[in-house]
Amino acid sequence: MKQNLGLKETTILFLEGKEDDKNQFLDLLNDSKCQVICQSNSFNAIQWLKTNATPTVLVIDENIKPLNGIQTWEFIKSELKLNIPILIVKDLSIPSSQDYSRYQELEILDKPYDARIIDKINDMAARQGILGSASNKTYSLDFLKELSDNNPEFISSSVSLFVTSVSEKMEEMQEAISKNNYNSVSSIAHNIKPSFEMIESEGGRDLCNNLAHEAKDDDMYNAVNKLNALFLEIKAQLKTDFQNIKE
Repeated sequence: MKQNLGLKETTILFLEGKEDDKNQFLDLLNDSKCQVICQSNSFNAIQWLKTNATPTVLVIDENIKPLNGIQTWEFIKSELKLNIPILIVKDLSIPSSQDYSRYQELEILDKPYDARIIDKINDMAARQGILGSASNKTYSLDFLKELSDNNPEFISSSVSLFVTSVSEKMEEMQEAISKNNYNSVSSIAHNIKPSFEMIESEGGRDLCNNLAHEAKDDDMYNAVNKLNALFLEIKAQLKTDFQNIKE
């Protein structure tokens, strides 16, 4: 039986060079609500990361080419300055020269792609604060209701504006942090802080405040990733609650 991830607005960057293995993984996620970006080589994956928002999780075949799994991960950390949870998938039919005991922060599993992989991705996403539920909202509409005397058109319009405007700013922030432009990151965070305050997202407000005024340069990468993950969760919940929201 297929196992549903149940993740919303969650992006998995999947690096797999073997077509059959790729299809096996995609079949597992057929009923899930997450987005899977497939790349058949590490070069294309790196290029994708340079121009797109940071994914929730990386799933990488250890034998991907031209850079193998470890080399790809190290390049992403050192050159792109991204700290993304990573799952290395090993093919036991191919001898491995890697000493994974040196990399305690990595998640490692063996092929084939099956329910174990899904469980592991769920765990990794949960630790990132991605998993949400209807009873655990990351936002509140109380302020907008009070401001508009509970006018549904005003509330819907404000929510749509939040999604579109912050989506654009988060893309700018991702680009800025990839270029080590810390001043721009701080400025963008200051700019969107009121948007999170409008929907009473304390987590978003605090992360923006930290990026705008407190975070040191070396801490900004993790903070940006956390803010992006929180925004994706909020956006997913809002799009569920407001069917008319468009990007």
